[in-house]
Parts: sequence; structure tokens; C-alpha cells
Amino acid sequence: MRVNVWTVAVSTMFFLLIAVVLRLAWISDDAYITLRTVENWLSGHGPVWNVGERVQTYTHPLWMLLLSLGRYLTGEHYYTTIFLGVFCSVSAALLIGRLAGNAASATAVLYILIWSRAFGDFSTSGLETPLVFLLAALLATIAPSLIDPRRQFIQKELLETTDTATATGLHRLLMVSLLVGLAATTRMDMALLFAPSMIACARGLPRAQAISRIIVGTAPLTAWCLFATIYYGTPFPITAYAKAISVGIDPLDLLRQGGFYLVYVVTTDPLTMVVIAGGIAIGLMRRELRCRSLALGALLYCCYVIKVGGDFMSGRFFAPPFVMALAIVARFLANATKRTALMVFATATGLAFVPWLVVCIGAKIPGVPEGSLAFVPGLPAFFRAPASDQPPKAAFHGIIDERSFYYSALGLLAPRAAPGSLDGMTIPVNGGLSSLMRAQGREKPALVPHGQVGRYAFEAGDLVHFVDPWLCDPMLMRLPVWDKKGWRIGHFIRRMPEGYLESLAAGNNLIVHPGLRRYYEALQTVIKEPVFADLRLAKLWELMRGDFDADLNSYVAGDQDDCYRNPQRVRVKAEQLQKLQSDGAYWFDLTLPRIVYEAGIAVEYGKPQKARSLSLQVIGDLAYKVAFYWDGKMVGEQKGSTAARFMGDPGLRTLQLEVPVKAMEFDSLWIDVINPTSESVGCIGSIVLLP
Repeated sequence: MRVNVWTVAVSTMFFLLIAVVLRLAWISDDAYITLRTVENWLSGHGPVWNVGERVQTYTHPLWMLLLSLGRYLTGEHYYTTIFLGVFCSVSAALLIGRLAGNAASATAVLYILIWSRAFGDFSTSGLETPLVFLLAALLATIAPSLIDPRRQFIQKELLETTDTATATGLHRLLMVSLLVGLAATTRMDMALLFAPSMIACARGLPRAQAISRIIVGTAPLTAWCLFATIYYGTPFPITAYAKAISVGIDPLDLLRQGGFYLVYVVTTDPLTMVVIAGGIAIGLMRRELRCRSLALGALLYCCYVIKVGGDFMSGRFFAPPFVMALAIVARFLANATKRTALMVFATATGLAFVPWLVVCIGAKIPGVPEGSLAFVPGLPAFFRAPASDQPPKAAFHGIIDERSFYYSALGLLAPRAAPGSLDGMTIPVNGGLSSLMRAQGREKPALVPHGQVGRYAFEAGDLVHFVDPWLCDPMLMRLPVWDKKGWRIGHFIRRMPEGYLESLAAGNNLIVHPGLRRYYEALQTVIKEPVFADLRLAKLWELMRGDFDADLNSYVAGDQDDCYRNPQRVRVKAEQLQKLQSDGAYWFDLTLPRIVYEAGIAVEYGKPQKARSLSLQVIGDLAYKVAFYWDGKMVGEQKGSTAARFMGDPGLRTLQLEVPVKAMEFDSLWIDVINPTSESVGCIGSIVLLP
């Protein structure tokens, strides 16, 4: 029996693709934001990130539901998440390979998938991208017109009567609408990639019947938006406020950053971008392929990616349009010759090695700055041992190879860490810190301001309430970016409003700005009160109607001294800081902690004071500056710091400062944190004047 060489080749390429996907398999830090929600939900706290706050911190509801189901069935998260990604990505590859129509073309298509860095890096990752791959492949299979040379969903007799053709068209529209609904429920901006196919399928069909099919098909998205609005208080995830709705950055700056993202992917993964460009061009020009709607969706989504500034993860946002474009290429190759398939092999191989050649040649060219090409990868990752996947040496305008950055710690095949060591791959365990605190008798949640809260928050567990100034906090993400020039794409940091941390710690509204205080009160009612409580539903309606928008705007864009862009020093009466706190007491356990925000605090005594030294209780691991004032004029200053027990220690430590000779008499103290960050919490527990 004669064996067809191309049949062997396509089988070999398929198993090689699986091997590559497993070699590159990993879970990103951001995926643990969703996985923390999954753990809280399965533990009975609801689908929330911080226990007690109904906030949607994940961008991919459908993917979150699949992860929750998998975690419930298997009892573990890591391998389940990896397996779901592998299954979706490999299934998508199978569907696209079938579109190629013959073994030679299918082999070429699978070969392209193997060499695409974007596809390989995000065929797992724990993010929603693999599910988008599968939905895009299904759309490419179903969406093309019934007058279709590839025979998908065609029966000759269906074209014999207009009624039968209409019925079949309506059925196809329903299926395509369902895919659009599922894709948008996976991630809302996927509507740009998928919706053009739905619109194209509706053309020529009876309007009323077409609209009814679209309504039924997109029901998953409608149902989710309704649930999210009632349960979370908004149909949009808080990440949408963080990165799209409340950004406050000049659109031209974002467009420029999007250009950098395009340059980065073209430089590090030219094969992916050539396939995207080629697929879009073929789909738009080759009318007989019936793929114009697919090409238009890919084009719209690429333009959207550039417009919003791209992402900090290299290739992530170009991976979905790549799969869509490759499906178009596969349909084009269905009628191609074996010689064309071989040309595809050669071109894909050459493009895959371009980044490595750029690095090699650049190192030999005089005048090329050393390190200027450090962000460009060398040989493809699957050519190297897993141990070689180490954090990249450089970023390019905030963009980085995220898989390489986290692979050594979270990669499937990365070398395991030795017992007791943090150097190497370890599978995160949920709730370790919470279990330790409960063992010590603590039941009140600890309050931790911290960004990059993926794995860290997952491992901390439900007894730690994180205040994330980057992505997840329900109040901060409704504020614009604090530094309009010093931001990094995907990491838009917000400033803590005066009184915000005290409000979270005390459970009372202690926000200083009156307008923001009213907005905070309404928001807290919506995210904390029982879902169907009358007061909550009333506040939810008022928020959706915009009744508190003016209050928020008065803080964000107000022209008064005390606003977001122009913070003022918080004034505190000295008698409020006279009670000595327990050494090591956590700031969030104090009756009324005094947080030192960006503009500092002013401790007012009301009458002249004399002292030789001060004893301050402060949070360790931070440096403080104390300025002594008399009658509105500074008469001296001192600086000092204390050691902490561990990094991020929220416990109070005693700081002794000598009073300058010229400041032996003063009536107020101005206290600031030296070189504060968005995550450093300066706090004053007490001040004692020593004679």
C-alpha cells in the first residue's frame, strides 16, 4: 500500500504543533487575577476579587466560567488552566487545517502556526486568547457564503428554491450571531473582529427574521451584560474603566504607543504580521473566497489595537486577527498547487529566523548602540531548553516578552524550584497567607495597597483586601491616570484620594473631598449592600443615570485647590495623634490611621510647643521628612527612617528625631514621605514630644 507523503507530513506537523504548544505552555501573572475570583466563587464568596466587594476584575466572563467549571471538576487550577488552553488552541488549528482542503496546504498552515510567536506564546497563558482562537476558527468555517467552493454546510438541493436558501441563510446567520455573542462575552472588544461576518450574513435576508436571529444568537452577551449590571453595578469590567473608559491620556499619545506596539511585533514576530497583512489583502481582493467580512473584521481589530496603544504583552492583541487571517490564507491555499505549499514553507521558515538574523547582523555593524536590540529574540524558544527561558533583558517602550518574563516561575516545563527555594517553577497555592493569619487568630481582612496583584493576591487569599492602583480597584479605576506622561501601556497608575485608605480600613466614609465623598458613598452602596436591597437598587439607578457624575468630575477636573490634580496637605489636630499605639500594630487596625498622601499632612498644635526630640510611630521601610513650622514659616527639618520586619510590613515602628536648634519652638509639623510610590503607605500612628 502506497503511503501519501503529504498525509504523513500533515500528521507529523500536527503532533509537532502539540509538542510546541506544550513546550511553550505557561500561565501569566494576570491570569491569576481571574483565578483568584474563581477560588473565591468556589469558596462561597461569590465571583468577586476582594471578598465583600462585588467588582468584576476579569475581562473575559465566558473564559472565567470555563475555568471555574474546570477547577470545580478537577480540584486544581494550574494543569486545568493549561489543558483548557491547549485544547482550545489545538482544536482551532485542526479547524483551520481542514479549511486548507488538501494535505499539502494543511501541512503549510500548521507549519505557519508552529513558527508564529504570537500563536505559540498565547496558545496557553491562562488568558482568554485560546478560546478566541477556537471561536475565530469556527467563524471562519461557518461564515463564508453558501455559494462556497469548499462545500461547508452546503447541500445541492438547498440552492434549488429561494425559500430553502432563505431558511438556510437564516440558520447560518443564527450560528454566526451565536459565535459573535460568545466571542463578545469572552471579551467585549472581540465584537470588532467578529461582528462584520454577522452583518454580512444578514444581507439579503428578510429584515425582521434576520433581526430575530441576531437577537437570539447574541443572547449570551445580552444575558451577561444584564447579570453584570445587576450584580456588579455595571456591564463593563473594572479593567475596561482602567484601560479604556477612564484613562485620561491624549489619544495621540496612545496612537503613538500603538505604533510602537506594531513596530515591536513586526520586529520580533514578522511571520505573524505578514500573515495578517496577507490574509486581509487576499480576503478583500479575492471575492470568490467569500471572506471579505473575515478580512474586514481582522482589519478593524488591528486598527483598534493600534488606536488604544496596543498592550505590554508582545503579540497578544495581534494573535486573534492572525488566526482569522490564517483561516483566509487556508481557504486561498485550498486550490493551490504543492509548489505553492512548498513556497509557503520556505517563506515561513525565513520569516521565523529574521529576528535572530537581525540580532546577529546588528552585533557586527559598527555604530549600532550596545543593547539597542536587546528586546529582539534570538532563536525560536522551542529550539532551546526550557531552562533558557529567562526574563528578557530589555523592554521596548514598555512592551515585553511576557511569556519569557514569567516562564521560569510559571512555565509548564520550566525547571522546578528546589525545596525551600523561590528560584524556579512552583505552582501557586491559594490562600497561604490567609491560612497563616487565621492560625494566628486574625479574622479581620488585612488591607494591602499593591499593584501587580496576580499571583501575589492569589496566594494571599480571601483574608487580604488588595487596593490595586493599576487595574482592579473599583474607585481608583474610575479616576484618570495620575501621571499623563510617565505611564506604561497596560499599567495606568491612579493616585490615592485623601481619606480613601482610612475609609476602607475603618468602614466609614472618610474621603476628604466633598464631591468624591458623595460618589464614594454611592459606589460603596452598590458594590457592598445586598444585591436586591432597595437602597442599593436606588443608588445603582442614580449612578447609571449619571446623578453623581458631577461630584466625580468636581474632584477630577475641579479648579479648586483640593482636587485630583492638585492635592493639598491634610490638616490633622495634634490631639488626634497623642495616643500611643502598640509597637508593631498594623495601620489598618488603628481606630483612625493618618495616612501620609502625596501632599503630606500638617499636624497642628494650636499653640507653641517646645521639645528636644520627637518620638513618632510610623510604618517601617519608608523614609520620612518632618518640617517644623512657626507662624507659617519653616524653621527647620529632619529626615529619618526605620527598618521593617519584612518587605511591605504594615506594622508601626518608633522613629526618633532630634528637633533642630532653630526649631525649639513650633506650632505645626509638616510630615511627608520621601520618594513615595503608588504602593507605599506612609502612616503616622502617634507623635510624642520629648523635653
